[in-house]
Amino acid sequence: MVMGNKIVKIEDSLFVIGGYILDILLKNHSMQIDELYVEFMGKYPKRIDFEIFIYTVDFLFLIQKIKIQSNDILEIVK
Repeated sequence: MVMGNKIVKIEDSLFVIGGYILDILLKNHSMQIDELYVEFMGKYPKRIDFEIFIYTVDFLFLIQKIKIQSNDILEIVK
């Protein structure tokens, strides 16, 4: 799921989904996770389950691209 392969298309990988999330956070600086999901669904060309979205947020946190503040507020790490 992290990377594309014969089963998972590259556009469905966490890398590509994470790029969309980072793009949204760059423009808005910080957002609550539910607001981010709503905006993400408006930009991403296909339906992504909330579970996959959360996996991607976890991935971005683990590679230190975002930080999570209190009250579910996500911010990009600069």
